[in-house]
Amino acid sequence: MIAISLARDGLNFRRSPATRLGAPEIRNECRVKSTGRRYPHFGVAGGRLWVIHPATKVDTEVARVPILELHEI
Repeated sequence: MIAISLARDGLNFRRSPATRLGAPEIRNECRVKSTGRRYPHFGVAGGRLWVIHPATKVDTEVARVPILELHEI
C-alpha cells in the first residue's frame, strides 16, 4: 500500500488516504525476492499530485490525484 499522510496544520497528520492497495501481480516467478511497492516518488504538476513507483522490476505504476480532492479528504 502507498498512502499519503495529510495534515491541515502541518503538525497533526490524522488523514492517510491510500493511492494504491495490495501488491502488484507477479508475472515471472523466478528470482522474486518480495512483493509490494517500494521507492515511491511524488511530484506536483498541473494541479495534481503524481505518485510514481516501480510495481515490479519491469513495470512502473503512476497515480494522479487532483490537489483539490486532497483538501476534501
